Amino acid sequence: MNFNISCDLYSRFSKVCHFLPPSVPEGVAELIKCIRLENINGKSYAIVTNQKIGCIEYLGETTEPDGFMHLVVDETLMNQSESEKTYGSTMNIVNIEAAGVASLTTMLGFSYAGNASAMVENHIMSDWRKWAHIEEVKKAKGALYFDLDYLSSMAKASPTGRIYFAEKIDVDKPIPVRDIYNDNWVGVFIGKPNPNEKDVPAGGAKAPEWWVK
Repeated sequence: MNFNISCDLYSRFSKVCHFLPPSVPEGVAELIKCIRLENINGKSYAIVTNQKIGCIEYLGETTEPDGFMHLVVDETLMNQSESEKTYGSTMNIVNIEAAGVASLTTMLGFSYAGNASAMVENHIMSDWRKWAHIEEVKKAKGALYFDLDYLSSMAKASPTGRIYFAEKIDVDKPIPVRDIYNDNWVGVFIGKPNPNEKDVPAGGAKAPEWWVK
């Protein structure tokens, strides 16, 4: 099974799972340091997450059979994708699912020396379609919270970096984010603090007492 992605996409998505929240257990952290590539019903997708934010990009139609793989994320491929993305280079991945191995070459002639497949079963990204609620939120609930690092990581993972949020937000549900110039990309994030962080004050942000004379 073959997958073809741009070096630009690898560069953007790898930054998401390379930046992991402190709340992610070490064992889980090792599992999610990868990019899921999936072919289903003649369509191809790329998915990545760090448990706080997630990104999905529709890659277009494909004649490849249904299947998926988890592409490794490491410093070698991150550096290579950064150097080649300026030239519009792509990565071609040949995945042999039965053997658990994959080869990766780029349009500019680079060949990855290791196994490009991260063998992970029952991965959290298998259920990526459940990350966001399709139904529109009818009533806003809670005060939106985000960490600047997460927001920056989300914006950098989008094709243009120009993102916008849903009109109504329920912080108890995953919040969808879109790229204003690219309909093929969707982001999702959790709008509440991590368990080890301070809770958002009731009622959300308000002007402080010292603001008023």
